[in-house]
Amino acid sequence: AQYKIKHPTYWRNLHLKKAFGISIEDQEKKLQEQDGCCAICYRILTEPHVDHDHETNQLRALLCGSCNRAIGLLQDSIFVVESALAYLKKWKAV
Repeated sequence: AQYKIKHPTYWRNLHLKKAFGISIEDQEKKLQEQDGCCAICYRILTEPHVDHDHETNQLRALLCGSCNRAIGLLQDSIFVVESALAYLKKWKAV
């Protein structure tokens, strides 16, 4: 546990390699390509999350924690996302 606290870069790199097959350098390059912002809400990323398709494992982009959780909770479903959008639009007008 102490080693993990003292060497966070090592553990971050290990996690990225095991989970997504990328390095810290790959993640940093992607972060630069996205101008340091979440690919959905465009907020500045302080802790980027690697978004990927759970069926194909294909990497998509870097997201903030909130957007990454939201996509997961919406089951990566375009139908559910569009339905949620229609719902919000309906109630925003009230």
